[in-house]
Amino acid sequence: MSKANKKSAHRKDHHHQAAAAPDRSAAPDGARVCIVFEGVDSAGKGGTIRRITERTSPRVFKHIALPAPDARVSRRCTSNATWRTSRRLGRTMLVDTSSGWAPWHIVDNHDKKRGRLNIITHLLSQIPYEPPGPMDVKMPKPPSHSGYVEPESSRPNIPTPF
Repeated sequence: MSKANKKSAHRKDHHHQAAAAPDRSAAPDGARVCIVFEGVDSAGKGGTIRRITERTSPRVFKHIALPAPDARVSRRCTSNATWRTSRRLGRTMLVDTSSGWAPWHIVDNHDKKRGRLNIITHLLSQIPYEPPGPMDVKMPKPPSHSGYVEPESSRPNIPTPF
């Protein structure tokens, strides 16, 4: 990724984080949103989760990390399938368990930054949100500076020669 593309990706990442920061936790009708990240180690799940949650309130957003399978379960899973069949079984699981109200989505995450931006953009597009309208703020008149006297202070002040 070129330096210009990195800057652009960083700006977009920051923009999407800022967009996620407003109270999108209030999904329509008080519904709750559950997001599951499934993938191999070093797939970029941790960085994506961190970027999504770092500007949100921990009182609203819960991050629950499931433990890695123990050695017995891991051995059983890897001994039952070769790499080719495990991919086929994984795709079958996605098709069998995906539904209209809880769909699985697959991310091309070879480029972690772009993948993260795609995930955050997709998540934001799935949660209906209308930003609040502009507030009508009336500022009070500034106080008059005439007749103001700085109060005496017993604290030592730094000299102000400039």
